[in-house]
Amino acid sequence: EQAKEAEVASPKLDLLKLTILRESAGEEQEFRSAYEESQRLEQKFSEHAEKVSDENMAELYYETARCLRGMNDQRKALEYIEKALERHPDKLYHWIRANTLCDLRRFEEALEEYKICAREYGDNEMVYENMAHCYEDLGNWRKAVYYYKKALQVNPENQRINGDIVDIYTEQLRETGELDFYRDALPYADRQLELVPEAYYYIERGLLHMEAGAWDEAEADFQKAAKLEPDNPYAYNNWGCVYKHQEKYE
Repeated sequence: EQAKEAEVASPKLDLLKLTILRESAGEEQEFRSAYEESQRLEQKFSEHAEKVSDENMAELYYETARCLRGMNDQRKALEYIEKALERHPDKLYHWIRANTLCDLRRFEEALEEYKICAREYGDNEMVYENMAHCYEDLGNWRKAVYYYKKALQVNPENQRINGDIVDIYTEQLRETGELDFYRDALPYADRQLELVPEAYYYIERGLLHMEAGAWDEAEADFQKAAKLEPDNPYAYNNWGCVYKHQEKYE
């Protein structure tokens, strides 16, 4: 506001205004308003190209990409973040390109970008977690578990990842019947409940017990879930499945 009153203008001030507009957006229409401002700035910058650096243009393209992601136009966002990288190869732009590729389900390309981020950012929980998601979506569960565990090494208090590992091991147990997956999964299921003692994760651990035929443990977890959330249908349904498997029909 002081700059505006003093009639001071610069590409950096224009970009700051755009960033504030984009960061304050919550609804799609608000992102659209920020996007429209980015288009106005793109025209302005092209008319005064001699005053605009490559870094300024890269930042404008980055902000435009972020607006488009807020509008869920991932394809166009990818075009803009690639334009930003052409002007100035910033690690933040690689991160946004990776996330955009992931949202477009171009997981192999996303992984290449995340590998760049891993080199640039070092040990980073979010980078490792997103790499794990990509490998999981590509069907490479071993690599997914490897990167989930790397993320946990960075942040042992992560409130999601233990559950993600449990899901993978439970699926492998279901497919193979090998109880080693049960034993591998159980510490992560326990840890998830230490961090987030919610009905969802009691049900998740109960399903793990059920796949292993540990009926008493499964029943206890579904019972705890029902106590925490008396209206949760999944707790009662799975609790009933335990009795069905044990042929306790009464």
